[in-house]
Amino acid sequence: MPYTDYMEWSYTTSAIKNGITPATIEHIIRTGDFLGSDNQGGIWWLGTDNSGEGVEVIAHTFLPHTITAYHAMPMRWRRH
Repeated sequence: MPYTDYMEWSYTTSAIKNGITPATIEHIIRTGDFLGSDNQGGIWWLGTDNSGEGVEVIAHTFLPHTITAYHAMPMRWRRH
C-alpha cells in the first residue's frame, strides 16, 4: 500500500486557485510521477488529470501523516 493511503489531506487556497480540484491533487499525488523534494521541503509530482492534461503538484508534510498541497498548476501553462 502506498504511504499516501495513511495520510490526511489538506489544500491551501493557492493550491486550488488555478482550477485544480482537491480530488485531482490527491489523484496526482497517488498516481503521478514523484520527482523528489526541494531544499525547502516541497515534494514534487507530475501526473495527468482525468482528461489527460498534465498537472504539477507541490506539497509538504507539515504534520505527521498529513500532506498539505500548496501548489497545483496545469502543465500547459509552463509551455509558454
